[in-house]
Amino acid sequence: MTRKPKVVAEKKRVYTVELRVAGASYRQNETMDFSRRVNLGQSTKALTLRREPENEHDAHAIAVDDDTGICLGYLPARDCGTNVLAAALLDAGAAVEAEAIRVNVQGAHPWVLAKLTVTLS
Repeated sequence: MTRKPKVVAEKKRVYTVELRVAGASYRQNETMDFSRRVNLGQSTKALTLRREPENEHDAHAIAVDDDTGICLGYLPARDCGTNVLAAALLDAGAAVEAEAIRVNVQGAHPWVLAKLTVTLS
């Protein structure tokens, strides 16, 4: 008599956080160009998180790049240590996805609101 293999459902936990990308106001041209491309359907809202462990200002720095690889800013260091946690997750190989929820280019200080989604098994 052969036994059927037992299927064990893998539990996954999904966490999300929304935050403003730091430094987008210093990259006004890049932020405005990203907004224009998204509005015209020439670009997706997908963002790439890129670790910069050699960053002279922050060893936990995580650059936030648009879908063409252009840096729009960084995960904020002052926002409850979001970049420290995200850096540890990225360094451990966790799946961390990011997308732009809103891009505001009105006024003197444009900003990008991003949603990060972390999936842990």
